[in-house]
Amino acid sequence: MKICPSKPITVFRTSLHPSLYGFTKKRALEDAKSEANILWHQFSTNYKWVWENAIKDTVTFHAHFDIASLEYRVAVTAKFEPEDLTYYLMAFEVA
Repeated sequence: MKICPSKPITVFRTSLHPSLYGFTKKRALEDAKSEANILWHQFSTNYKWVWENAIKDTVTFHAHFDIASLEYRVAVTAKFEPEDLTYYLMAFEVA
């Protein structure tokens, strides 16, 4: 019996000040995603593990402008095989 991969799990999220990014909406969102990737790499212990163990091509950056806080919100999601998801939740998930 084959066990299906997980639903997308949020592995990193951040908020970014909008004055640092491009003038067009599309460019600003791409800049925010790039900056989030740099922050995730610098300040998170799970960065390398997620890139090595997530199902191929499932690490996804989601960005949007939050009008209430006037910031870009970026979340990174990934899918894992069941055994990797169990390890991720035990090793990195905050209770």
